[in-house]
Amino acid sequence: VRTVVRCRVALKEHAKRVKQQINGLVLGQGLRYPRSKWTLAHRSWLCQLQLPNEHVKECLQEYIALLDYVETRIVRLDREIEQIAESEVYAPGVHKLRALKGIGTLGAMLLITEITDFRRFASPGALMAYLGLIPSENSSGNKRVDGSITKAGNAKCRTQLIEAAQHYKRTPKVTAKMKSDLSQVDASTAGTAVKCLQRLHKRYWALYLKGKAHPVAITAIARELTGFIWALMQPEPVTAVA
Repeated sequence: VRTVVRCRVALKEHAKRVKQQINGLVLGQGLRYPRSKWTLAHRSWLCQLQLPNEHVKECLQEYIALLDYVETRIVRLDREIEQIAESEVYAPGVHKLRALKGIGTLGAMLLITEITDFRRFASPGALMAYLGLIPSENSSGNKRVDGSITKAGNAKCRTQLIEAAQHYKRTPKVTAKMKSDLSQVDASTAGTAVKCLQRLHKRYWALYLKGKAHPVAITAIARELTGFIWALMQPEPVTAVA
């Protein structure tokens, strides 16, 4: 199952690179789309472009065909992962993680398959360190200076958590989707998820208003989110996440 999830991640990265290649080709011809890219309107615009010669046109068509193919494989893998996520083995953990803002089925499956057993981490800090989300340390004598995060461990999980943390800068609303996800878990898990939503939003803006750069604040939120994930994935409910 981990291999299937990793394959999906790899295809998503491949699709991103193909999009960059298409953008580069079009910009190289002095053409620029004025609105949001990769909408239906943008794709229609790409197909109708008047290019200077047949060679450039053929290259664009090949890139578009490749992108279409990769995206169809992503859709197929998405369906397969969704089915696996509802199996007896994965459903309990997936439902718990989906209760958290910013984590969907694919994100939950990525975390579960990469980390495997959350019980092997004695504390939230141990999981944070494993994912490379703790600050590095530069020491000289009695002087200690914290640097950037270590970026040790699993980069896929770290990226997923950074992306999930972006959701907490917005107003903490329990949306219809979140209500649906909360209805599939026990009361303790639901309470932790709502507490996480409120705490991380407040924490992000406290850091940002102190003058912390957005990437620094988001990384701090991802680190705290890891603590909530650790608490939810323990065999018994755990209230302390710090």
